Amino acid sequence: MKKIFTIFFLIFLISSCQKNLKSDEEKNAYTDVSFDKVRVNGFITVGVGDPLPPLISSSLSGYMVGYDIDLLEAAAKKLHLKIKVKAISWDEKEAILDSGEVDCIASGLSITPDREKIYAFTQPYLKDAQVIVTLDSAAIFTFDDLVDKCIGIQKGSTAAGLLKEHLEEKAGKYSILELDEFMDLLVALENKKTDAIVVNLLTIYSMILREHRPYRIFDEPLATDYYAFGFRHKDIKLRDMVQKALEQIQFEGTVKEISTKWFGNDISIIKIN
Repeated sequence: MKKIFTIFFLIFLISSCQKNLKSDEEKNAYTDVSFDKVRVNGFITVGVGDPLPPLISSSLSGYMVGYDIDLLEAAAKKLHLKIKVKAISWDEKEAILDSGEVDCIASGLSITPDREKIYAFTQPYLKDAQVIVTLDSAAIFTFDDLVDKCIGIQKGSTAAGLLKEHLEEKAGKYSILELDEFMDLLVALENKKTDAIVVNLLTIYSMILREHRPYRIFDEPLATDYYAFGFRHKDIKLRDMVQKALEQIQFEGTVKEISTKWFGNDISIIKIN
């Protein structure tokens, strides 16, 4: 089973290229003082959702750690800044960012056309996929097997739309259970409150290998995700400075070190312009 997962994981990571994204947000950049504000404060406040290892998780001492944290800390250091991590409700992330409570959103924020209207994204820093996961003992192997089944998804995620797109023709009837946190989905699955869940591949793959969780991943993903850090549209200067810092630590090899630390190899996709 581990060999199958490993092959699937490697093929997935190698098989496709990075998406190039464009925007016209720079039109009003001359009025932007967002970077000046964080420079005065000395830190960038980063909003993160519930634990999503290895991107975000809580250490034994209570601090938030993970790939996203290390990446932003290294980038902020290049700007002579620190980061302040703030746990937020993922379902309310847009409103929290808009209120000014945080400067950017991290922890596996996938780029979608709808979200591009809300966020000023950096270029993608990581590739992932949304996948359906069942218990290893369940007789559920294909989309057709999900007929009349209950599928768990996280509130505020893109999973509901993906399920509708993939299952209307293939599976017909199904029900959805929306839960607040990623770990709630795992508990619901293991307690058989749901028949399947929709989660990101990197996290669930990591848990299967490291924690020997009794899960099985569908071979066909629902969608490919590209993760980026999201800023307010009026904060283009801050977004651009963070992007330049990310490219700098990519060039210097720091990103490779961080990726190897959390994933075992370099799966970063930060493009140096």
